[in-house]
Amino acid sequence: MNIAAILAGGTGVRFGGDIPKQFMFLAGKTLIEYSIKAFQQHPLIDEIVIVVPSMYISTCEKYKQNYSKLQKIVAGGKERSHSTLAVLSAYKTYKEANIILHDGVRPMITQQMISDVLSALHTYNAATLAVKTTDTIVQSSENNIVNGILDRSALWNVQTPQAFKLSVLQQAFELALKDSNFNATDDSAVVFNYLKSEKIAIVEGDVSHIKLTYPSDVLYAEKLLLSKLNNNDVSF
Repeated sequence: MNIAAILAGGTGVRFGGDIPKQFMFLAGKTLIEYSIKAFQQHPLIDEIVIVVPSMYISTCEKYKQNYSKLQKIVAGGKERSHSTLAVLSAYKTYKEANIILHDGVRPMITQQMISDVLSALHTYNAATLAVKTTDTIVQSSENNIVNGILDRSALWNVQTPQAFKLSVLQQAFELALKDSNFNATDDSAVVFNYLKSEKIAIVEGDVSHIKLTYPSDVLYAEKLLLSKLNNNDVSF
C-alpha cells in the first residue's frame, strides 16, 4: 500500500497574509490542491492524507468531493515533526506500507517525482528528492563571519516528496522522541540521525520544484504553473 501524506500544518508566519499560504489561490487552485491532484492522478498511490491547522479541517472536507483517494484530514502542530507524528498516529495500526511525505507548499510536484521515490523503495527503506547544490556554501557560527567553506560537489538541497517504509519511519520517530534534544525540520534527517544503519537514497529532483516560503516566490511559481498548464504537461 502506498500512502501519500501532504504536510500543510503550518500557519505561514514568514509568508504573512490573512490565511495560511497553503490555502491561497495560485493559477486557479489553492496551493495545497496541486499536491492533492498530483497524488490523486498517480496510479500507484492508494490513499491520501492531508495535515492542516486544526481550524481548517472542516474547510478541507470539500476536497473529498473531487479527490476520491483523500481519506483522512488530520490536525498538524507547531513544528514540522508534529505534522509527521500526526500522520504516523493516523496509521499506527499499519505495518506493511510505504509512506510518501510531501510539503503542501511545493506545487510543482510531477508524476515522475512520485514514481522515482517509490521506485527507490524497491532497494532502500528511505528516499528523498534532492537537487545538486550549485552555489558555494559557507559556514558561519557567529557574527556573520565565514569560518568554513563546504565542498559543494558533495552537497545536495533536499526537496520532497520523501518516501519511507512506514515501519522504518515509525521506529525512527520512536527513538527521536526519547531524545530531549530532538529537533528536525526534515523527515529524512530523523531517519539519518536515529537509524544509522539505514541508507537514504537520493532521487534527483528539479530546481524549479520550489517551496513557497516568501511572498516573492509567488510570482515565479505562478508563471511556472501557468506555463505547464498551458502546455498540457502530462507529467504535471
